[in-house]
Amino acid sequence: MVRRPSLALIALLVSTLAGASSGPLERALAVPLSQLSDDVVVVIEQPTASETVVGEVAVRGYAFDRRAAEGTGVRSTLGGVQVWLDRGAGSATGRLLGDAVYGVERPDVAATQGTQYLPVGFTLSWDTCLIPEGPHTLQVFAESTAGDGVQFGMEQVNVVVGPCPARPTVSSVPGSQPLRNHPAWEAILQRTSELRGLAPREELHRALLTPESYDQRWGAEFARYYQSPALDTSRLLLVAFGLLDPGTNLAEEMRRLQSNLPIGLYDAVNRVLFVSRDPPDSPLGRVTMAHEITHALQDQHYHWPSRLVEAAAGERELPPEENTALRALLEGDAIIVQRMYEATTIQEPAEVERLRAEETAATAGVDFSRVPYALYQTLYFPYFYGPAFIHGVVGDGPLTTYGQYGPAVDRLFRDPPISTSQILHPERYRAGIHPLPVTLPSLTPLLGDEWVLQGEGQHGEFNHLVLLDNWLRATEPDRAAQVASAWTGDRAAVYRHRGPEGTLRDEVVVVLRTRWESEAAAQAWAAAYADTVVMRYQDPVRYSGRSYLLVSDQPAPGLWTWEMPAERGIALLQRDLTTVIAIALDREQAAQVAEYVLAGS
Repeated sequence: MVRRPSLALIALLVSTLAGASSGPLERALAVPLSQLSDDVVVVIEQPTASETVVGEVAVRGYAFDRRAAEGTGVRSTLGGVQVWLDRGAGSATGRLLGDAVYGVERPDVAATQGTQYLPVGFTLSWDTCLIPEGPHTLQVFAESTAGDGVQFGMEQVNVVVGPCPARPTVSSVPGSQPLRNHPAWEAILQRTSELRGLAPREELHRALLTPESYDQRWGAEFARYYQSPALDTSRLLLVAFGLLDPGTNLAEEMRRLQSNLPIGLYDAVNRVLFVSRDPPDSPLGRVTMAHEITHALQDQHYHWPSRLVEAAAGERELPPEENTALRALLEGDAIIVQRMYEATTIQEPAEVERLRAEETAATAGVDFSRVPYALYQTLYFPYFYGPAFIHGVVGDGPLTTYGQYGPAVDRLFRDPPISTSQILHPERYRAGIHPLPVTLPSLTPLLGDEWVLQGEGQHGEFNHLVLLDNWLRATEPDRAAQVASAWTGDRAAVYRHRGPEGTLRDEVVVVLRTRWESEAAAQAWAAAYADTVVMRYQDPVRYSGRSYLLVSDQPAPGLWTWEMPAERGIALLQRDLTTVIAIALDREQAAQVAEYVLAGS
C-alpha cells in the first residue's frame, strides 16, 4: 500500500537525520569573498530593509555587470541569480530560496546605464510560511559572465518574517455521514473490526475529502509545522552531518511531499474518516480504508492517535524517540490488519491485478529519485519496521490464526515501546530494556553568550544507523546496522550563532554524546563514523574542482579531527564506553567542544 507522508509522520523529523537534495553543485558551496566583485551590481528593491514579510512575497530588483561589452553581463540561465536566506559571502551556510527569473525589462535602469542593460530585472516568489518567524537576512547573488573567472555580485537586506496567516480549523465536519448507513462501508468496518479484534465503541463517520477540505483541515497545522523551530533544528542537524546540502529549503521539500491528495485518512481531531471516494469503489480504496479504520479503532480503544495529535500541537509532552516508536506501533498494526483484509477479501485474479495496477499508479505521482536516502528512511520508518516489530513480539501464531491477533497485540498498546532501539530489536522490548540516560553540559560557558541552544534531545539508535548507512550501504550494506545495534543511549544538542544584529545565523555547533554496550562497540562505531567522514568529503560530484578536499589529523589518542576549509570542522572522541561527535566552525573548536562535553558530563 502506498501511503502519503502525513503531518503526523513528517513530525518524525523533530528527532531525525533527514534531508533533501537541492540540485546543482554550486547551490551547496560557498561563494568565497575573493569571487565577489564591486563591478557586479545587485539591487534588492523588494522587500525593503526591516520590512515585516508575511505569506507570499515577491523578491525583486535588478542586477548587471558594469564591465559587460554587450548584454547585461549576468548569466541569464538557471542559477544565474539566486536568492538565499541567512547566508553570508564566504559561508557555506544558509538556505536557498530559489533561482530568480532574470531578464525582466527595466527601462529606468536602461535610461541611466545604457540600452544594453534593459533586461536586468529579477523576480522570485517567496513563501515566507516555510520560514521560522523572526529576523532574517535575505541575500541575492548574481553570477557574472563578463569578468575573468567566476565572479558574483551580492546585496542583502534584513527582514522580519511574521506569523503565517492560517485558516481556522473546523470543530466539526459538515455533511459527514455514519459508515453504517451504507452497505459497502459497513462491510469494510465489520471485516476490519473482526480482523483487528476491536469492536467499534462509538459511531464512526465519514466525510468527503477534497483539495478544499484538505487545505481547510490541515492547512493551519502545516503552516505551524513549516515555521516550527523543530523543523529548523532538523535542517541544521542534517546539514551539519552532511545529509542535506546547505542550501536546501527543507520546508519546501516537505511541502512538496504533501502535495498529493491522499485516498483517505483518519482525522483524530474530529474523529472522522476523510475519504476521496464515497463509497470506495476500487480494491486500493477498500484496502486503504481498512488501514484507516484500524487507526479509528485504535483511537476509540487506546486513544494513542489522539495523543499523538495533541503532542504535535504542543498540548502534551512526548519525547521524539517515544513519538517515533509509538508511530511504528500504530502504523505496523494498521499495515498488518490491512494485509489480512486484502488476503481475505480481494482474492479474484482480476481484482488482485487491478489492486497492483492501482498501487503502481499511486506511486507514480511521487518522484522518489529526488528524496535522499536519509529522508526516505526516516519518513517511512513506521511502515518499514512497525510490522516486523509486532511480529517479533507476538510471534507467528497470532498472525496466522483467526481471532488471536487482537488479544496478542493488546498488551503492546497498553505498554507501548519507547525507543527506535526497541522497534529495531523486539527482544529488547520483551526484556524491558530501556535506553540509558545520557547528559550534556551547557556549551555556553565554552562558546560564549552569542551562541544559543536551538534544540536538545535523544538522537536514537535508528538515527545512528542512518548516519552511517547513508554512506556505507553501497559498499558495506550490513555494517551500519551491526555497529549501531550496540547503542544504549545518547544526547544531542544544536547551538546556533546569533549575529550582532540579533539574527540567528546558520553557523552551528552540534554535539552528539553516545553510550555503547562495551568499549569494543564504541571503538567499532568510531571507526565506522571515521570512514564515513572521509567518504563524505571525497564526494566527486559535490566537491568537484576543490584542490583541498580534506584536512585531518589525530591530535591525541582516541581523538580524530577533520576540516573542510570554508565549510566546517568535525571532531570524534572515543573513550571507554562513550563516543562524542562535535561539529563546529573549524576542527580546533570541534575538538575543544568534544573534550569539554566528555569532561563536563
